[in-house]
Amino acid sequence: MQRKKTLRVLFDTNFLLLPARYNLNIIEGIADLLNSPYEPVVLYSTIRELRKLAERGGKIGRFSRLALKICEKLVILNDAEIEGDVDQKIVELATKLGLIVATNDVELRRKLREKGVSVIFFREKDRRLDIEGDPYYNK
Repeated sequence: MQRKKTLRVLFDTNFLLLPARYNLNIIEGIADLLNSPYEPVVLYSTIRELRKLAERGGKIGRFSRLALKICEKLVILNDAEIEGDVDQKIVELATKLGLIVATNDVELRRKLREKGVSVIFFREKDRRLDIEGDPYYNK
């Protein structure tokens, strides 16, 4: 019997802000959605973005500080060698490494779909997580 590969889910900035905005446990929610344990990962560039946002006042600063606490539990991928903005790095690494991406960024979701990458996103209307694509068949 063939063993399933360990799934790895790459979190982007806006997805990491969901727990504060909607009182949502994204780590457990994704495990339930995938019906499988997985390895949560984040780009170092995403952490840098969150640190900048955390310096701001108001809601976005507060939300970002909570997101940074969540990042302490994630595996950090060094993306310094990859050219481009954070979204370009996410597309490249997800494609190369067969990662699932957790994002609510509509444009990023479109780019990932075009590359055959599975995407986890939050449906605001239903207040639930959903997935596009087969998580066990990422190109």
